[in-house]
Amino acid sequence: MAEEGGNTATLLAARAIYKKVEGYLYLTDKPYRIVWVHPTTGEVPVALSTNECTNLYANKSGVKPPKLKIVANDVDYNFIFAGEEPSCFVNRDAFRDQVKLLIRESMTQPSVPVTSGEATPEVSTPIAMDVETPQEPGQTPVASATPIPAIDPAKELAARTYRLKKKILMRDTELAALHNAVVINGKMSEGDFWASRQHLVEEAAAIEGQKRGKSSRLIDPKPD
Repeated sequence: MAEEGGNTATLLAARAIYKKVEGYLYLTDKPYRIVWVHPTTGEVPVALSTNECTNLYANKSGVKPPKLKIVANDVDYNFIFAGEEPSCFVNRDAFRDQVKLLIRESMTQPSVPVTSGEATPEVSTPIAMDVETPQEPGQTPVASATPIPAIDPAKELAARTYRLKKKILMRDTELAALHNAVVINGKMSEGDFWASRQHLVEEAAAIEGQKRGKSSRLIDPKPD
């Protein structure tokens, strides 16, 4: 997905239902935004900066259908991931984990000084996920949820892997076009797409490690 007037790349993409319409859900990089696009009109009714997001909920893994609720500016945005199993669950989990990490990062960033008027105190809202009780499509998930545990190294490594893959797609337009054709259309999961291209990810990790002045060998912790 390309942004108008810029080179914003797609970090994640999946088929997802929003307000009973199946369209395309994207997570873009720099700036990090959650975007849902109508499949026929191309309209973008959802375009959220992750800095606006305060809460994240998902139903239990394996519970059908895979759902994700994102709270931004006190508004609930509910998505149901579409496509064949297990791809729809893999895609939902990828969005859940990556958006969760980005929300945490935005909450820990230093606040920007207010240049005029009175300063507004910041209120940190805890992120939650894994709603216990599955809801009917179109209904808002229940409020009770288990707080997200501390992010472990495997999660951080997975997030870094996503960003490396994004850089690869930005450099290789043909690979990016193939990714859009097979992943966005639900013909293949992210994991299957990259399974035969892991060497590209490792090469990108090595280059990144050299730039940082240290060795960096990456192994994707996600199972096949």
